[in-house]
Amino acid sequence: MIALQTIGSIDMPGQGTRKLPAPRQYLAAVLAWGGLEILADTGRGRAAAVTGWVIVLTGAVFGPFGNKAISLIQTVTHQFAVPPSGSQYGASTTPAPPSTITA
Repeated sequence: MIALQTIGSIDMPGQGTRKLPAPRQYLAAVLAWGGLEILADTGRGRAAAVTGWVIVLTGAVFGPFGNKAISLIQTVTHQFAVPPSGSQYGASTTPAPPSTITA
């Protein structure tokens, strides 16, 4: 989780100053994982494991790393986009005839 916060918060070269997350963000991650460790020690290991996965996946999707990952995916999809078919690309716009197959 700390790695995801750090990777997502560092700016790219040439796009301004570099910065790391605030210390309170690191403290929040340490406290969350410490709480899960205590939860696991009390016999609730499965609940701690599921909660840990939820925290990591939520941080990966909605945190700063998620924003950069979504931006990367959008860039790749724009680079390899297939143009839509339609009349401006030479395709016919007439609908297909109805099926004549009967059961």
